[in-house]
Amino acid sequence: MYVGYAKSEVCYDTTDFMRKELDIMGSRNALRFFPALIRMLEKRQQPFMDLITEIYPFEKTARAFQDWDASPTKFAKILIDLKT
Repeated sequence: MYVGYAKSEVCYDTTDFMRKELDIMGSRNALRFFPALIRMLEKRQQPFMDLITEIYPFEKTARAFQDWDASPTKFAKILIDLKT
């Protein structure tokens, strides 16, 4: 897990990323979620649905982006439900 910006260029050996099929994803405006996330990882819990802030039906996808754009710090993760 990487938090914050690097002050200089960061280089990676991509061997493990390819071999283990790992992903690197950036995150911003989510510092308030890290203490709970760290506790979850320490306890090996997997409450994935608790990480989702809002679920939108597919036909409201544009609204989901508008809501996020208007208040990005309000959301941890948005789920678009393709089944409704």
